[in-house]
Amino acid sequence: MKQAVILLGHGSRMPEASTVVDRLVRLFQTEEPETIFQAAFLEIQSPDLLEALQAVFERGADDVVIVPYFLQVGKHVALHVPALVLEAQTRYPNKTIRLSGHLGFDERIVSVVRDLIREARTAS
Repeated sequence: MKQAVILLGHGSRMPEASTVVDRLVRLFQTEEPETIFQAAFLEIQSPDLLEALQAVFERGADDVVIVPYFLQVGKHVALHVPALVLEAQTRYPNKTIRLSGHLGFDERIVSVVRDLIREARTAS
């Protein structure tokens, strides 16, 4: 069974906004070459989630995990993304499509925020 992971970002009119998700995809793809990693975006940018799913299925995946790259629970995390996943599960009934939790609060993020605070305090 070929596995895939889709990192789902928000999307933006600013082209450089996708670089974080794209960098994560490249990093994970290097660490786990047997898995297909794919970026997707909820709004504005391409590919959207359904396009990304089609792309990973065309590359042979039949088991996909979708990771919403969002910090906060809002309408996107609580409503829009689950609705898209349900639509995808209906569209692709012979595929396994799972939705992970969003980033949210995680102790590991605290150290990143702490470092950002320190850097800002020491910047001139």
